[in-house]
Amino acid sequence: MITGSEIEALFRINFNVLRFSFKDITEELALVQPQPAGNCINWILGHLLVSRDNVFSLIGQDKILTTEQSEPYRRGVKPNEVDRFMKLSQLQSILKRTPKRIKDGLESLTTTELAAVDDLDESLSYRLTFLHFHEVYHCGQIGLLRRLVGLEGVIK
Repeated sequence: MITGSEIEALFRINFNVLRFSFKDITEELALVQPQPAGNCINWILGHLLVSRDNVFSLIGQDKILTTEQSEPYRRGVKPNEVDRFMKLSQLQSILKRTPKRIKDGLESLTTTELAAVDDLDESLSYRLTFLHFHEVYHCGQIGLLRRLVGLEGVIK
């Protein structure tokens, strides 16, 4: 079974990929909508913070976004609601606070707690690694969106 420190390392890798991915992304570029469909970089980062709030809930940490802040970034919200989006710089500032919280929450969990199965027959470690996979998926989207707005990829 995967350990808490291994799960924390996976989220830390994503954090570093995201940090590098925002190089040269302006507030304006972060709002470019891919065509014919999809979400902009701003939405994806906000969505990842909503997802990290799900992680926090699972590991006994307080959420980092308010309900109002998270609403425009929930799954299924139309990408044309940019008037409700936070600034990219604000989202990045919030993201910077997440690695320590993930580490603190995971360090407080025992192996038994990580292995505990819920009513859906899923262990806590499984749910956390699924949320990590969800992040990886969206990190890849940000990499593609960098190219769509005319910037080079940052993972070489």
